Amino acid sequence: MKSTIKFILFYACFFISIFSGVAQSTPQGFTLVAYEGFDYSSGSPLRNAAGGTGWTNPWVKAYQDRFLKTATTGFTYSGLTTTGLRAEFDNTCYGTCNDIAALRRSLPLQNNGVVYFQFISVFEANGGFGTPNIRLFSEGTLTGGVGASSGSFMSILDATLSNTASSTASLSAQNLVVVRIDYNLNKTEMWINPDLSTFDYSNPISPSATASGFSPSFDRMDIFIRSGSIDEISVFAAISAPTSISGNNTICAGDNTTLSASGGTTGSNVIDVWHSGPFDEAFSEGWDTQPYTTLQSTINSTNNGILNVTSTGGDPQINMYNLGSFDPSVYKYINFRYRVVSGSAGAAQIFFTNSAITVATVGYSVTKSLISDNTWRIATIDMSAHASWTDSNITGWRFDYSNNSGVTMDIDFIQLGTSPIVGTGTSLSVAPTVSTTYSVNRKGPSVNTMAISQLVTVSPLPIPTFTTQPDDIVIDSDVTYTSQSGQSNYVWTIPGILNTDYSISSGGTSTDNFVVLKWLNFGSRAIQINYTNSNNCVGATATSSSSIKVRNYGITKNGLKISNPVISINQNGAIGTGKSLSIYGENMNTPYSWITSGLIMHLDASNTSSYPGTGTTWSDLSGNANHGTLINGVTYTSANNGALIFDGVNDYFVTNNNLDLSSTDKITIQIILKPATTSEKMIMEHSIDWNSNNSYGVFVNNNKMQFTDHNQGYNVRNSVATINDNNWHLLSATTDRSLNATNQTVIYIDGNAPNSEIVPTLASDNNGNFASHKLYISSRAGTGYYFSGTIAQVLIYNRVLTAEEILKNYNALKSTYGL
Repeated sequence: MKSTIKFILFYACFFISIFSGVAQSTPQGFTLVAYEGFDYSSGSPLRNAAGGTGWTNPWVKAYQDRFLKTATTGFTYSGLTTTGLRAEFDNTCYGTCNDIAALRRSLPLQNNGVVYFQFISVFEANGGFGTPNIRLFSEGTLTGGVGASSGSFMSILDATLSNTASSTASLSAQNLVVVRIDYNLNKTEMWINPDLSTFDYSNPISPSATASGFSPSFDRMDIFIRSGSIDEISVFAAISAPTSISGNNTICAGDNTTLSASGGTTGSNVIDVWHSGPFDEAFSEGWDTQPYTTLQSTINSTNNGILNVTSTGGDPQINMYNLGSFDPSVYKYINFRYRVVSGSAGAAQIFFTNSAITVATVGYSVTKSLISDNTWRIATIDMSAHASWTDSNITGWRFDYSNNSGVTMDIDFIQLGTSPIVGTGTSLSVAPTVSTTYSVNRKGPSVNTMAISQLVTVSPLPIPTFTTQPDDIVIDSDVTYTSQSGQSNYVWTIPGILNTDYSISSGGTSTDNFVVLKWLNFGSRAIQINYTNSNNCVGATATSSSSIKVRNYGITKNGLKISNPVISINQNGAIGTGKSLSIYGENMNTPYSWITSGLIMHLDASNTSSYPGTGTTWSDLSGNANHGTLINGVTYTSANNGALIFDGVNDYFVTNNNLDLSSTDKITIQIILKPATTSEKMIMEHSIDWNSNNSYGVFVNNNKMQFTDHNQGYNVRNSVATINDNNWHLLSATTDRSLNATNQTVIYIDGNAPNSEIVPTLASDNNGNFASHKLYISSRAGTGYYFSGTIAQVLIYNRVLTAEEILKNYNALKSTYGL
């Protein structure tokens, strides 16, 4: 492989060695497609002869029954390796004959890239009446040829066998005819008797004849002659990039896929090289020659584009300076392919140079450990790991391929590019964690092709969820569990034995996103769901529903069977929270219970123990005696089991004593309300004049909930969602002053995820515990900003409730208020 730099056209990367007086076989950078040297016994008829290589069938009849045979000698040509004899006109007639001898033979289809075919011939002196020529066919159709349809000069023939471009070489002379078909440029060129000691098949000299706009594809050659001989027929194709990458290009997270490169042409000592990321190569050295100075190194050979080198000291070097000017922010990976044949290589070092550092300098290098096992390996070095790599454009490096003496290594190539090499060979197994582009090109002796690429998309695994699930389970009653629709292969896992522990009323199959079932026994119950999503990915684990304890039916105050224990009588004969009474007289826990840990105040207008329906006292159910008084005629409604209506004129509530929060810097506020106001109004204030230190307030502001924490400065958050829609809502706010200003306060609307945005101009980083103040509801310290709407319950905690706990309280209350 020759060195190539990015600003040289990559399409012309089939660099060919010069044949300096040595016999030629297949030119470097090309692969042999077919060859016939007529290595048969002298005088042998060639019909049905099957020698040579690469052909797909023997020589067979092409016209009438006169054919060719082997002569007693073969042709030779300086610089060309020849074998066997030659084929010549055979005057023997084996049936119906005229004066034309003809044979044909098939080979793999040639229709892309650059393809050569060549031969040595001595034809009859003048062309005409269909001879002399080699005719090219593709799938049985004549596409072109070489020879002459008239005149006495070797010519390129079109699909009608007419001369389309002629040389000045005599048909009857012994000629080496070299034909180049460039399918990319749609051009056919011909050289007659080139000097093979200087002829470069990749960058050839001016041709003897050119047919532009003509590039015949072929999978068969027919020989038609009336006299003369032909020998050394060769077809070889320029090694070219793969044309396609196959394999699953969409995978699920955690899976792998195998990518395979195919198409194009390859050859001996040529490998497919895979990169993780788009392919962009600034420089590549393939060591078809060794142009660099070395130290403590013996260059043994560069056969087949592989540098075989032996270190003669502990600091062997290849000085690769002045390679160009490369942007280090773009090109940061140096990759090389190596094989330690003998000895222990230890590690390689790359000393990089730039406009300021022009020679290898201590401190400006990156080291890579090597494996010494006589196996081909890839070393990838991320040069940007060195802080000075990006100081200025890279101009080259010193390649210390080992740090030990007596090491013999093969080095196939070294390159600078944008991406690491992740493998070699026709196939690559990958397991990317994120969507990744993989690129592949071909490298070999005088070969460095363009690359093709394939994006492997990594689809995240689904996280199955329950869109609906019961928050109460009554024995032998239908409950519904629902997951996302539009998925496939639903897997419902239900504990127990069907028709013993549970029964299925409907759904629950692999095509159903729901299951309706009855639990037949008491105890805590939960099910699991998993499925396959539209990307054909399955959840890593199944998702469990909430575990709910199966209970009996309750009983109403009228002695009726009721499924909702919230409105069933308890063991004391009262309707409300706490224990309920089943139809069998059992005490049972209400599933609609809220979080009690840290609860320091609970006002509940639906509970007669908190508000009996009349009067001005609203009592605290938390056990902390934070009772208060309703001022100016707050009215009661029995709707939704009971709530209090504030008129927005002068109604409010105030605690009888201070609500003491001085022992905590963390609080949670939850309010169940239905706003009627649209202007800025106060829902709650823990302060005597709004500006009190270590206090807070809850506002309706521009139809949104606003929570304000004030201590010298203000930390204010607004909800994103609006709340003035004349519907019930559970407003929740948590504050943790131990956090920074941005993260101190979180607002939830109903049981949804955090739903708030900070007010940038009011974002003080408050700290310290809250204070002990009166708590006002529906006014600013009883002096204004009166709230208009209905409030059912208020819960205050001296800690931050988690999102799960916020949701649990929401689920405990939603059926009562239609949340």
